[in-house]
Amino acid sequence: MKQWIQPDVTILHALPQTDEEDKWVPVRLCTLAIEFVSAGSRKQNFVDKPRRCAEGGVPYFMRVEIVRRLRHASVEVFTLVDGEYQRTAEAVAGQRLRADHPFEIDFDPRELLP
Repeated sequence: MKQWIQPDVTILHALPQTDEEDKWVPVRLCTLAIEFVSAGSRKQNFVDKPRRCAEGGVPYFMRVEIVRRLRHASVEVFTLVDGEYQRTAEAVAGQRLRADHPFEIDFDPRELLP
């Protein structure tokens, strides 16, 4: 049995149908897993979590990194292709992140900074 992760944010394409699925949402319902990078979780966010999501068949993965003291924000969108994620969109503060899938995305990561 493969272990699933708990993404920071999960976008579902279907709602859970049972009490058990409400407790632990099956990976098959997930369209997009979003991870926010922190200093203590870099390896998990760059290696482990994307690998597990790909193994589970999650079609899209997004990684968000915010470093307030540096006024840095970056966002990457990945699409699952042949079992591996390929970067399909990326932007840093001051640029526009644009993607059509899994839904229309169009914003400047700078908007994530306080």
